[in-house]
Amino acid sequence: MVSLGLRLALILISPADTLTVDACSLVPMEQLRFVVTAGLERAFPIRENREGTAVSLAEPKLVTATCPNLKVDLAVALKAEPPAGGPPASSTGTVHLALTLVTKAAFSGVPGKPPHTAAALAEAMLCIRRVDGVEIKVSTGSRWLTAEWLGRRLGSDLVGRVCVDVTSLVYVYLQRGGTVSGVSPAQ
Repeated sequence: MVSLGLRLALILISPADTLTVDACSLVPMEQLRFVVTAGLERAFPIRENREGTAVSLAEPKLVTATCPNLKVDLAVALKAEPPAGGPPASSTGTVHLALTLVTKAAFSGVPGKPPHTAAALAEAMLCIRRVDGVEIKVSTGSRWLTAEWLGRRLGSDLVGRVCVDVTSLVYVYLQRGGTVSGVSPAQ
């Protein structure tokens, strides 16, 4: 049985209102570049073994980050090992990814009702919202390893699953008088 004191604490800290916010409006670009780089490095390597070909994506490097509606371009190392009896050499190259990221900020309180203040902030996560583009810069000899297939695979591996905690950055922004409002899901 949960004591009354513990039950009240759980109610008070449980997020009741979540806003989707453009990270560019909350955090300076230099800090965004740092947290995006750190967060994306944790998501790799990604491996796939299909039709005997072993493919590995690793070592993401942030090429550019632009605002508004935080968009990043990454260069990711690709290595494709051929099946036994196939061409003797591995293929190595680069995959360029275009991603859109968004911040989800959760506040305790009544849904849809302010205050969206630093004191009410429960959590803020910067997450990959979508894979906007994939370009493979290597010939792998695999019929299935296409930009279209890789975009779908990375979409299922990364979108909504790769997030970085930016609660402290959003907290400081709000504490210094900043305000938040949600963005449309289409952005």
